[in-house]
Amino acid sequence: MSLTFYSLSSGSKGNCYLVTNGTTTVLVDAGISCKETTQCLQTLGLSPSDINGIIITHGHSDHYKGLDVLAGRHSIPVFTNSATWDEMNPYLKYAFKMKYNLFRTGDLLDIGDLKINTFAKLHDTRDPFGVTVIHQDSRACVLTDIGRMTPAVLREIHETDLLVLESNHDRRMLDVGPYPEYLKARIRSDKGHLSNEDAARTLVELFWNQTRIKQVLLAHLSDENNRPEIALATAQKALHQSKSILKLEVIHQHILSAPYHL
Repeated sequence: MSLTFYSLSSGSKGNCYLVTNGTTTVLVDAGISCKETTQCLQTLGLSPSDINGIIITHGHSDHYKGLDVLAGRHSIPVFTNSATWDEMNPYLKYAFKMKYNLFRTGDLLDIGDLKINTFAKLHDTRDPFGVTVIHQDSRACVLTDIGRMTPAVLREIHETDLLVLESNHDRRMLDVGPYPEYLKARIRSDKGHLSNEDAARTLVELFWNQTRIKQVLLAHLSDENNRPEIALATAQKALHQSKSILKLEVIHQHILSAPYHL
């Protein structure tokens, strides 16, 4: 069986993604409650006991706040790097119960019969990384919480089939919005978040370099500084001008997505 991808939640208030090949199932991030995660799994005919590993991409709470109960209660192995573990650990009541596996960013992991490639990205936390889940010839990449693309990241995502790509904010909405200036500056920075325009430019660059990507899911949208229709229209306009045939959709906060089969 090839890979199937689901978004359980994607946005500033919590992020959690599921990738499975039918025999091995992993979560990328656990930023929603154990209750919400379990409800999504039940909708898919799964339970927490079916999860073979949870990968935490960095130490911001919207990516790990459900980990404590989910991994501690259900003994699900946790995979992350040392810096992220150290950053999360003071906020985890049940860290002592967890089976955690630490690696170096850039390592290729084996979880069941899935391979997980980890790669460095720019964000304002300690040693953040992106994830590509690989099974046979299928690849699904999750890339959110990144301030700027680098040549190494572009090479990584160029070779994936499904790309979950941050499209966090509309620049104008951020500029005129209610956030204090220091927070706006953080979001705009090279270690902040990709704007709709940044995401669109990335997709055009990938297209012109003959990417193998078939499906793009715009992700991690800000509730205050973006709208799904604006993010989608910005990317569609750029790709239309490039005559690209990439499939584009938006995934949402606290909404279980449709399955995406690779």
